[in-house]
Amino acid sequence: MATKLLQKVTLFYSSCCLVQFPWRKPANVLKRCRIQIFTIPICNANTGPSSKGAQTQMVHQPRKSRTRTKSPSHKLQASREERDEHGLMHCTAYVTGERYNIHGIRNYLNSMPKYQIKFLPEDEQNVLHVCIKDEDGENASDAFFFRWLGSLVVWNVPSPEEKYLISIAKLFQEGGFETVLGDTEDEQLLFSYSKNATSLNNGRIVLNENSQEENLALEKYAFSNAMALSVKLAVWEDVLDQYVQSIRWVPEALKRGIKVRMSRKEVLEKTGELISLRFVNHYSICSGYKINLSSDLLMTPDFYWDRPESLENLYDKTCYFLDVYRRTRVMNEKLNHCTEMVELLRTHLSEKHSFRLEWGIIALIAVEVRNATGT
Repeated sequence: MATKLLQKVTLFYSSCCLVQFPWRKPANVLKRCRIQIFTIPICNANTGPSSKGAQTQMVHQPRKSRTRTKSPSHKLQASREERDEHGLMHCTAYVTGERYNIHGIRNYLNSMPKYQIKFLPEDEQNVLHVCIKDEDGENASDAFFFRWLGSLVVWNVPSPEEKYLISIAKLFQEGGFETVLGDTEDEQLLFSYSKNATSLNNGRIVLNENSQEENLALEKYAFSNAMALSVKLAVWEDVLDQYVQSIRWVPEALKRGIKVRMSRKEVLEKTGELISLRFVNHYSICSGYKINLSSDLLMTPDFYWDRPESLENLYDKTCYFLDVYRRTRVMNEKLNHCTEMVELLRTHLSEKHSFRLEWGIIALIAVEVRNATGT
């Protein structure tokens, strides 16, 4: 048994943390055992903000890729030989910033004959569709730039060309990331052409090769829209995770009866961060439009309302496969818990202020009584 051979293993559970100490173990047993050890930073009451206004310090470990789909990621990826055999190509979504300057990207790409701008319907002018020509002058690849999501989705684009398009997106992005992601986040699906109707089967996109160019562009747009939203949601998830880490020491401090040392300024800052998370910038600040995580992400965009139902089905099915709706509900639950925690901090701070004020009033009354009695 593997457990008999482990000489020194100590597991300690505290605040969702798993710690393992070194052991001596033959290599052949380790090959048969699948042991995964991970560490989550702990923020206890002693590491909370001090009365001098010091902020909570957190050390972020490099973020590893995670599977956001219902199927394991290895099932979504195919080897080069399998792609060649089944005619599979890749469709990849990247998010690099808060939003893009679409007009700047359009003017930049228009100056190069290799890129051809395709115009989407008038009610979707915040997305740029670009066709990329191959050496023979044929439209071999596509790219979609989503202005307000800060996302780029490429279809069958070679790796060097992908890097170039990402560099263009970063050149015209407005607002970067303040997360542990680095500067990009991606999501990839495989696709192929067939004589059957366009669909999403087992995580692979099948496009109808007989579709008209305009219909094919809208179908690609529907898939791209869901993928762009998924990668953007991944960024919001990481921002929220960082926020949770910054206040997770508070419940433990209250549980142990330890004094919570947070100034009024720090509580207000945490409240402001929470409000900005609940109402994430979707359009520019000038337009004043905010996307409400508790409702908007769970609704189908207006673009699909007066379009063929098949487009809406493609969008919804892709969102479901990428777990967009479930992840949104999970985020809302986390936001609700964070709201309760911040409200608790505000109440605690208010009670502490009232307590001091009451004692101040009592002291003033005592002084006044003493002066009145002359004693």
